Amino acid sequence: MRPRLFRFATSASVLAAPALLIALAAAPLAACGNDDARVTAGSGPLAPTGAEWVLENDERTGTAAIAFPLQTTTQVLDTNDPGGSAIRFLTTYPEVFGPSKAADLSVVATAVDEDGATHVKVEQKAQGRRLLGAVAIVTFDADRTVASVTGPLWPDQGPEAAVAPAVQQAPAETAARTAYTRSEGKPAATVTDHELALAATGSAPVLVHRFAVSGAAGANPRELWVDAKTGKVIFDAPLYHSETVNGSGAGVTGGKKTFPVEKSGATYRLQRVKQDNKSEVFVEDGITGKNAESASANGPWDPEAVDAYSNLLQIENWYRNRFLRVSYDDKGSPIRIVIHATNTCDNASWNGEFISFNDPCDKSAANSVQKYDPKTGSLTEDPSKTYHWLTFTDREVATHEYTHAITDRSCRLFYGAESGALNESMSDVFAALAEHSFTGSGDFKLGDGAIKEHLPLRNFADPTDAVIGQPRHYSHLMANGSFDNGGVHINSGIPNHAFYLMVQGGTHKDSGVKVKTPLSWKQVEDLKWTALRFELKETSTFREFAITELLIAKRKNIPREPVACSWVAVGVLTPDETKKNFGIDCPVSTEQPPSTVGCAGKADGVYCQSDISYGAVYCKNGARSYGLQCASSQICDVSKDGAATKHCKEFCKDKADDLYCINDPGKRNLSAYCQGGKRIVDFPTCGTGVNCDVNQDGVGDMTCK
Repeated sequence: MRPRLFRFATSASVLAAPALLIALAAAPLAACGNDDARVTAGSGPLAPTGAEWVLENDERTGTAAIAFPLQTTTQVLDTNDPGGSAIRFLTTYPEVFGPSKAADLSVVATAVDEDGATHVKVEQKAQGRRLLGAVAIVTFDADRTVASVTGPLWPDQGPEAAVAPAVQQAPAETAARTAYTRSEGKPAATVTDHELALAATGSAPVLVHRFAVSGAAGANPRELWVDAKTGKVIFDAPLYHSETVNGSGAGVTGGKKTFPVEKSGATYRLQRVKQDNKSEVFVEDGITGKNAESASANGPWDPEAVDAYSNLLQIENWYRNRFLRVSYDDKGSPIRIVIHATNTCDNASWNGEFISFNDPCDKSAANSVQKYDPKTGSLTEDPSKTYHWLTFTDREVATHEYTHAITDRSCRLFYGAESGALNESMSDVFAALAEHSFTGSGDFKLGDGAIKEHLPLRNFADPTDAVIGQPRHYSHLMANGSFDNGGVHINSGIPNHAFYLMVQGGTHKDSGVKVKTPLSWKQVEDLKWTALRFELKETSTFREFAITELLIAKRKNIPREPVACSWVAVGVLTPDETKKNFGIDCPVSTEQPPSTVGCAGKADGVYCQSDISYGAVYCKNGARSYGLQCASSQICDVSKDGAATKHCKEFCKDKADDLYCINDPGKRNLSAYCQGGKRIVDFPTCGTGVNCDVNQDGVGDMTCK
C-alpha cells in the first residue's frame, strides 16, 4: 500500500533546464550482495559532489543498483523540471548509472511527499523499444540535493537492440496461450497488450514478445514474455494476487454490523454509491451472478456478503482517511466484491479487477498445519495439529487482498521470488497496521479470526508458528524457485518478522540481534507507506527495501537504529555495513545467543550452506551470526569456506537452460536448474555418499552414480 498524500503525476516530456551542477563521485562498484563500494569524496566521476557515496552494482548490468551520499551534495533539482533534472543527472554519469542518451529515458511518474522530497521514476528504452524491468527512481531531498538513486538501468545498447524478431507475433502468441493453459489449468480466452520489447532479465537484454493473457471474462490475467529468437516463454507471472490455503469452514460467526445500502424500488442492495470523495463499493454473488440483494434494509443478508461488504467499507475508509487514497487506484474506481466465487475454493484473491472470496472446499474436513523446515526449505504436514476454516471474508484477509490491489496500481512489485515475497509482505503488514488502527492494540497473528481454532495464517512474532510455517531469517530463505512463484507466500515471513521487531522490539531467536527501542506504530506506518508509494519498483529485493527504509527514516527524522537492527536481525543487512554506512551498532544479546547450527566448532568466517547452493552463513565464536546469499547466476564456493567475506562463483552464467550437478563431496550434493543464465531452483539430488552424475548435465533429468 502507499499513502496517497501526494499523487504521482505522469509526464511525457520535461521542460528545458540548466545543465546539472554536480557529478557523482565513484570508484569501481561492488558486484552484489552485502558487499558495497564506499567512494571517498574527491575521487572518481562523482568527485564534484564533495561527498562520500555508497554504491552497489547490479551483477547483470554492471551499473548502480543503489547509490546514496553520506553527506550533503551540491543542489541539483530544478523544481520547474524535476523529470529533466533526474534524466540529466543519470545521463551525465553513464559509467555509474548506464545510459548516456536522454532520449532513451522517459519519466513515468513524479511525486512530492509530505516531507518535501521529490521522487522521479524513469524507465529506459533502447533503439525505441522498452527495456522491461529497467527502471530507476531518483529522489531529491527537500533542500533539492540528490538523496538516493535506485536502479539498475542498462548501459547504452547497440544496433542489435533494433533487430527484427525471428519469431513473429502469431507463433509467439500461440506459445503464450499454451503456457497460460499450463499455468492456470484453463484455456486462454483473450490475448491483449502485445508489445515488442527488450527483457532485461539475463546478462544481456533479450528481444521478446510481451502479452497479457486472460481466461474467460478476463479472469486470472497473466503476463508472458516470449523470446523473439527462440519462441520459448521466458517469463510467466500472474497479474493477480491470491492467498491459497487448504481448509474448510462452518460459516461466519455473526455479530450485528451497520452499513449503507442502496434502495431501488422494493429492493435493497449491498452497495455504496459513489459520492463526494467516496468510491462505489458493491457485492456480487459468484453463484447467481447477481448483486447481493434483500427485500428489507435489515436483511436477511448472506452472512458472507455482510462481512465482505462491511469489512471492505471499513478498509477503504481507513486508506482514504489515513492516506487520502480514493479507492485502490487512487482514481475513485468502483470496488467490486465477489462472494462464493466459483473459480476455485479455499481462497481469497485480487485478480487484477476485483476482490473475490471463495467458499471452503469441504466444510467438514480437518486440515493439517504445515511446518517450514529451514534446512530443506520445504513444508511438511503435522497431523497432530489440525484446523477448520470459518470464513475467507475475515477483515485481516480482506485488508490483505485490498492492499494487493493498491500494490497492483502503484509500484507493481513482480509476483515472483523476493519482489513477490515483498508484495505478499506488504499486504500482511498493512493488514496489521489497519488492525492496530481499528482496535488500538497490536495484532501480530494475521487471519486467526478466519479459523475456528484461532490459529494464525501468518505469525509476525514467530513466522515458523503458523498454519503455514515461514522462515524468520534470510539464511532460511526458501530456495525452491518452482514452488509458489519462488516462495512468495513462504519467504514473506522474513520481512514480516523485520516489521514485528521494528514496532515491537526484542531479540531474534536465530541471530540473537536485539532491537532495543522500537518505533511507534505511526512511524512504521509512515515508513512502509512512503516506501510503497514512492520508492519501491517492480523488481525490488529484500536488501534494496531495507536500505530504502533506512534512507526514508533519515529524511523523515525517524530513529534509524530500530530499522537497521530489525533488518540485521533477520539477516538481510549485516552489522558491519550498518556500522560503516550508517554508524549504527546492532548488538547481539547475551541472553539469547544465536544458533550454532552450521557453525559449531568452526573458526570465525563465512561457510556455505550444505542444502542451499547459493546460501552462506557468517560464523562467529562457533555460532551463527547472519545469513548471506550469492547472486542469481552464482553458487557459494565451498573451497573458500572460512574466509572473512562471502565467496561466490559463477555457475549458471552461459549455461543452456537445463539441470546441472553441484558436487562438493562431504559438503554439498545438489543440482540446480539454470534458465536465462540464472539459477532458478535447487534440487537435493542424490543420497548420502552418492554423487550427481555430471555426464547428464544439460541433457534432462538428473541421475546418480
